[in-house]
Order: sequence, then structure tokens, then C-alpha cells
Amino acid sequence: MSKGRKTMNVENMVIWANKQLCRTDEYSNKDGFKDGIAHMIEMVLHQSGNYNGYYTDSLDNLYQNRHYFFKKS
Repeated sequence: MSKGRKTMNVENMVIWANKQLCRTDEYSNKDGFKDGIAHMIEMVLHQSGNYNGYYTDSLDNLYQNRHYFFKKS
């Protein structure tokens, strides 16, 4: 049995997180879903040294309208 990967591509995680934050279906709008995604990707970006900010579409719900940037070298 092969072992699982221990590393992931941070840029791919940012792309995935941004897609989740853009969702508008009934499941994505449940309490805490998008807040959890935002907190997770912020931690990954900060700990990997790739945090480059975010922008919001509106101030109605801060986390639900965030889009994160990945620091490219």
C-alpha cells in the first residue's frame, strides 16, 4: 500500500478555495461554510509565505465575498 502525499500545491489550494467562496448553491450558504474556507486558506498562505492579500466584492458578508491572491515568484 502506497503512502499518501505529504505536500500540496498552495496555488491549487487557492484556486479551489476561491471557487468555493464564489459558490451560491444552498449548501455553500450554510452558516460557517465560507468562513471556514477563508480561515483555512489564510492559514495556508501565511504559513507558506504566499499571502498576497484579498479583495471583496461587497461588504455585506466579509468572508463570503473574498477572493485570495497567491504570491508568485
